[in-house]
Amino acid sequence: MTASAYRDHLGRPIVAVTGMGIITSLGQGLGDNWAALSSGTSGIHEINRFPTEGLSTRIAGTVDFIGIPVPNAVERSYAFARETTIEALAVPAFPVISTVRYSSPPRRSSRNGARASSLPTVRRPPTIRVMPMSVS
Repeated sequence: MTASAYRDHLGRPIVAVTGMGIITSLGQGLGDNWAALSSGTSGIHEINRFPTEGLSTRIAGTVDFIGIPVPNAVERSYAFARETTIEALAVPAFPVISTVRYSSPPRRSSRNGARASSLPTVRRPPTIRVMPMSVS
């Protein structure tokens, strides 16, 4: 196969996302974040990374639990990238998910049988299939 087989019509490389990582103020990793979200835990807390005197707010959804050698934006960004990459590589590919089907919303009509004008027209999205990809 030629090198151009892995590029789009503008010459950019074609990328397949095979894993994802997440860090939020709720926690690190999909498990921590999902547990916090589904239990109703808030990621908003008092800002303690910098002084807030003179600011209009003293709360935010900051990520303060990742260890960084020097407290600056570059090191923090690198730490986030490193940790999310480790998580993304831990699961090498998305599992094959059965076909997701969307049902059409119920149609409401006015008394004369015409579609109610206050309701937006919603088109049914196509069937979505998610499958792992491999490139040899």
